[in-house]
This record gives sequence, C-alpha cells and structure tokens, in this order.
Amino acid sequence: MAAYTDNRNCTLCRVMRGLAFGGIGAAIGGYGALLFGVERSDAIYYALFGAVWRCGVDGVSAA
Repeated sequence: MAAYTDNRNCTLCRVMRGLAFGGIGAAIGGYGALLFGVERSDAIYYALFGAVWRCGVDGVSAA
C-alpha cells in the first residue's frame, strides 16, 4: 500500500488559491465601493486593496 501524500500545499495549489482569494477580495472591494457611490475610475483602487487584504487574511501569500 502506498503512503498517502498531501498535495494540497504544493506550489501550484498555493498560487491558484492566491488568485482565487485575491479575485474574491477584489470583487468585494470594487463592487462594494461602487455600491457606496465611489466613482468608477476610483473603484479600481478599492478592488486592489480588497485583493491584497483578502490574500493576507487567508494566509495564502505566506510561504
């Protein structure tokens, strides 16, 4: 019987999780800003902040 290997923490998996959680944060930040009446041209900054914050909260960016 082969030993079980945990492949959920491989490099590609961490990158894909980072992209997914960054996208979730960007959507929350960008669309949330638009709902509160921020100009469309400024909402990108909120989306960027949301993406960076979400990755940091989930610990995905930590190696």
